[in-house]
Amino acid sequence: MMKSQDKEHLYSLTNEYRSLQYDLRNIQILAEGLGDPHAGFRSVLIAGTGRVAEETIDRIRAHPEAGLRIVGALADTGSSFQKAVRGVPIVGEYGNLKEVVEKHRVNQVVLAVDRVETAALEKLLRDLDDEMVSVKLVPDLLHVVTLRSSVEELDGLPIINL
Repeated sequence: MMKSQDKEHLYSLTNEYRSLQYDLRNIQILAEGLGDPHAGFRSVLIAGTGRVAEETIDRIRAHPEAGLRIVGALADTGSSFQKAVRGVPIVGEYGNLKEVVEKHRVNQVVLAVDRVETAALEKLLRDLDDEMVSVKLVPDLLHVVTLRSSVEELDGLPIINL
């Protein structure tokens, strides 16, 4: 059973969180009024079109409070038959990553490629080496992750408990 002090603290934290969300939304509305409809958001480019990219898009959309706006996705070179991933337009191929980053003023690139695309992943990382963007990697581990999974760190090395 929760103590009354704990309930009050939880209630206070919940109100603070809601207040911060409200403040963030007000800042976004103010910025939109100043002419920038995407102010307050980070422009995100998803590199990948497979299962990992789909899951990544779903998770980003599930958390609008994170302030991430997906500007598009990149497809593997030669696989341009697909026009969108989960409704996100494919705005280029892996080979023109730098041009897409510049054209869409991308702040963050999320590498969400399936494990069969390891060679492409290495090239994408090389291409991003001199770009001024945040780079995130979503490892293709969906096939081994369970409900009891957790991530630990050992001297900077991520370790996944299954």
